[in-house]
Formats: sequence, C-alpha cells, structure tokens
Amino acid sequence: MICALQNLRLLALMDVTWDDLALPESPTRQGLPPYLEKLELYLSPIGHICTWIAAHSDDLEHLATVNMCSAFWDDIDSIAIAWMLRRLGPKVKHLSLPWHLPQGMYVYASVNTAFIPLLRALNVPFLTVDLSHHTELRTLRISHLWLKSEPDNPAEECFTAVGIEKTLLQLNSYHIRSIDFRVLTLFQMTGSDLGLDWDKMWKILSRKCFAQLQGVTFGLSAYDKRLRVMLRKIWGGRQMESYNSRRHSRRSGRRLTRLQVDEVLHSSISQDDSVF
Repeated sequence: MICALQNLRLLALMDVTWDDLALPESPTRQGLPPYLEKLELYLSPIGHICTWIAAHSDDLEHLATVNMCSAFWDDIDSIAIAWMLRRLGPKVKHLSLPWHLPQGMYVYASVNTAFIPLLRALNVPFLTVDLSHHTELRTLRISHLWLKSEPDNPAEECFTAVGIEKTLLQLNSYHIRSIDFRVLTLFQMTGSDLGLDWDKMWKILSRKCFAQLQGVTFGLSAYDKRLRVMLRKIWGGRQMESYNSRRHSRRSGRRLTRLQVDEVLHSSISQDDSVF
C-alpha cells in the first residue's frame, strides 16, 4: 500500500502491528515513494519496517526528516534502526531519537531467534546507532533523556554523562545548528544532576564540525544558559564562516569511529580537531 502512493510526502506509522513480520517477495516490486520528505515511526516492534526501509533506501531521494520513538524497543529493534540510519546516511538532515536505545548488541545469541533468518537473508550487520554517518545533519533531538550517577554494569554507561559526551563525539556534520536533549521531567533533574564534565564539554564543542552550532539544550535553565555562554566564547562570530572553509576542513579530516570515541573520552581532546 505504501509503495502504491508514489507522490507521498509524509509517512507516519503509529501503533501499527503485523501478524506476519516476514518481508514478501514480489517479482515486480514498486519502489518506495521517491518524493517522501518526512518519516515518522512510533511503533513497536519496529525492526521489520526499518529493515525493509533500509533495503530500499535508494528509492528515498528527497527524505530529509526522520522521527522515531517507542518505550518498548528491544535489541533487534536497535540493530534494525541502526542499519536503516546507516543506509540513509547523509540524506537525513533532521533526526529525532529516544535516549534508551539498547547498546552493544553484536551477537546473534542476544537477538530474538525469530528474526535471525530475516537478518541473515538481508545481510544486516549487528551494530548500534552511529550518528557519524549523518554528515548533512542540521538538527538532532534526543528525547526521554534520563541519567544515572553511576552505571550498574558497562552496558549502562550510556545512561551516564559519558553517554552524552559519546553522542556529541559521534556527530560529524559541519551543518549542525541545533542539538536538543529532552530530559524527562519525571526525574526533576536540577543543579548538577546531569554530572557533565564541563572541561570535556568545552573541548568537544570546540571541534570544527560545531562551528555552525547555535544551541545545545537540555530543557534545564541552568545548563542551557551555561552552554549558550560556552558556545559564544568558543565560536563568537566564527559561526558564520564560509562554506568553502567548512568544506576544506571536512575534506582534511575523518570521522571518529566508535572505538575512537571511547579512546577520546579517556584522553585529552585537542581543541584543533584536524586529527579527527
């Protein structure tokens, strides 16, 4: 049905379920709507639809906005979301994701066995969300942010301030203008509850890819004010540097891999990010 609507501009799926999660084979497959500009997925499970979109991502010539959220995603959903986002890559200019995506699931043993044949047939790699592939990203929104002061195990490191730092280090777009972390008001987080290392934040936001960044927000007034002041001190009027300068910097650099992100967080971060 979706493929039949070739002039579709917006596709929003909410609370949709399927009895059969297998992907049908058709000898005369019609492509996804080529003019689709905005994709919104608010459903669980989501893995099968993300895998399907990833397999036909070349059809989406005009897609610019991807919004996703659910409270019930599992490991297989996370893997499929990561694969879809990697395939969409630089097409995505505006991205919204929830904070609680599972991390570090790379082995078949951790996945619902019902999905293994599908993933193998489609050659879907086992990976986690990596924002460095979105090299044309303008805005990023991370919703449902909640943090712990200390992780109970290594897998929960993403629920600490380190998770915020890793997210920022993954970004590799020289067009990024807005980063919005939405803290869950349920937790009444104030003061130093986020536990950010401000020296690290200064060094991270000094990377050249953030020269166009106009704001980083958490929805907490004290944090938002401090980050506004920090960005103004780092970049000042340089946020309007020429496109040619940004393009030159981008060509001379390289994106951080996930392993390099981990390494950077345990060492000093150069204010000149030409090594990246």
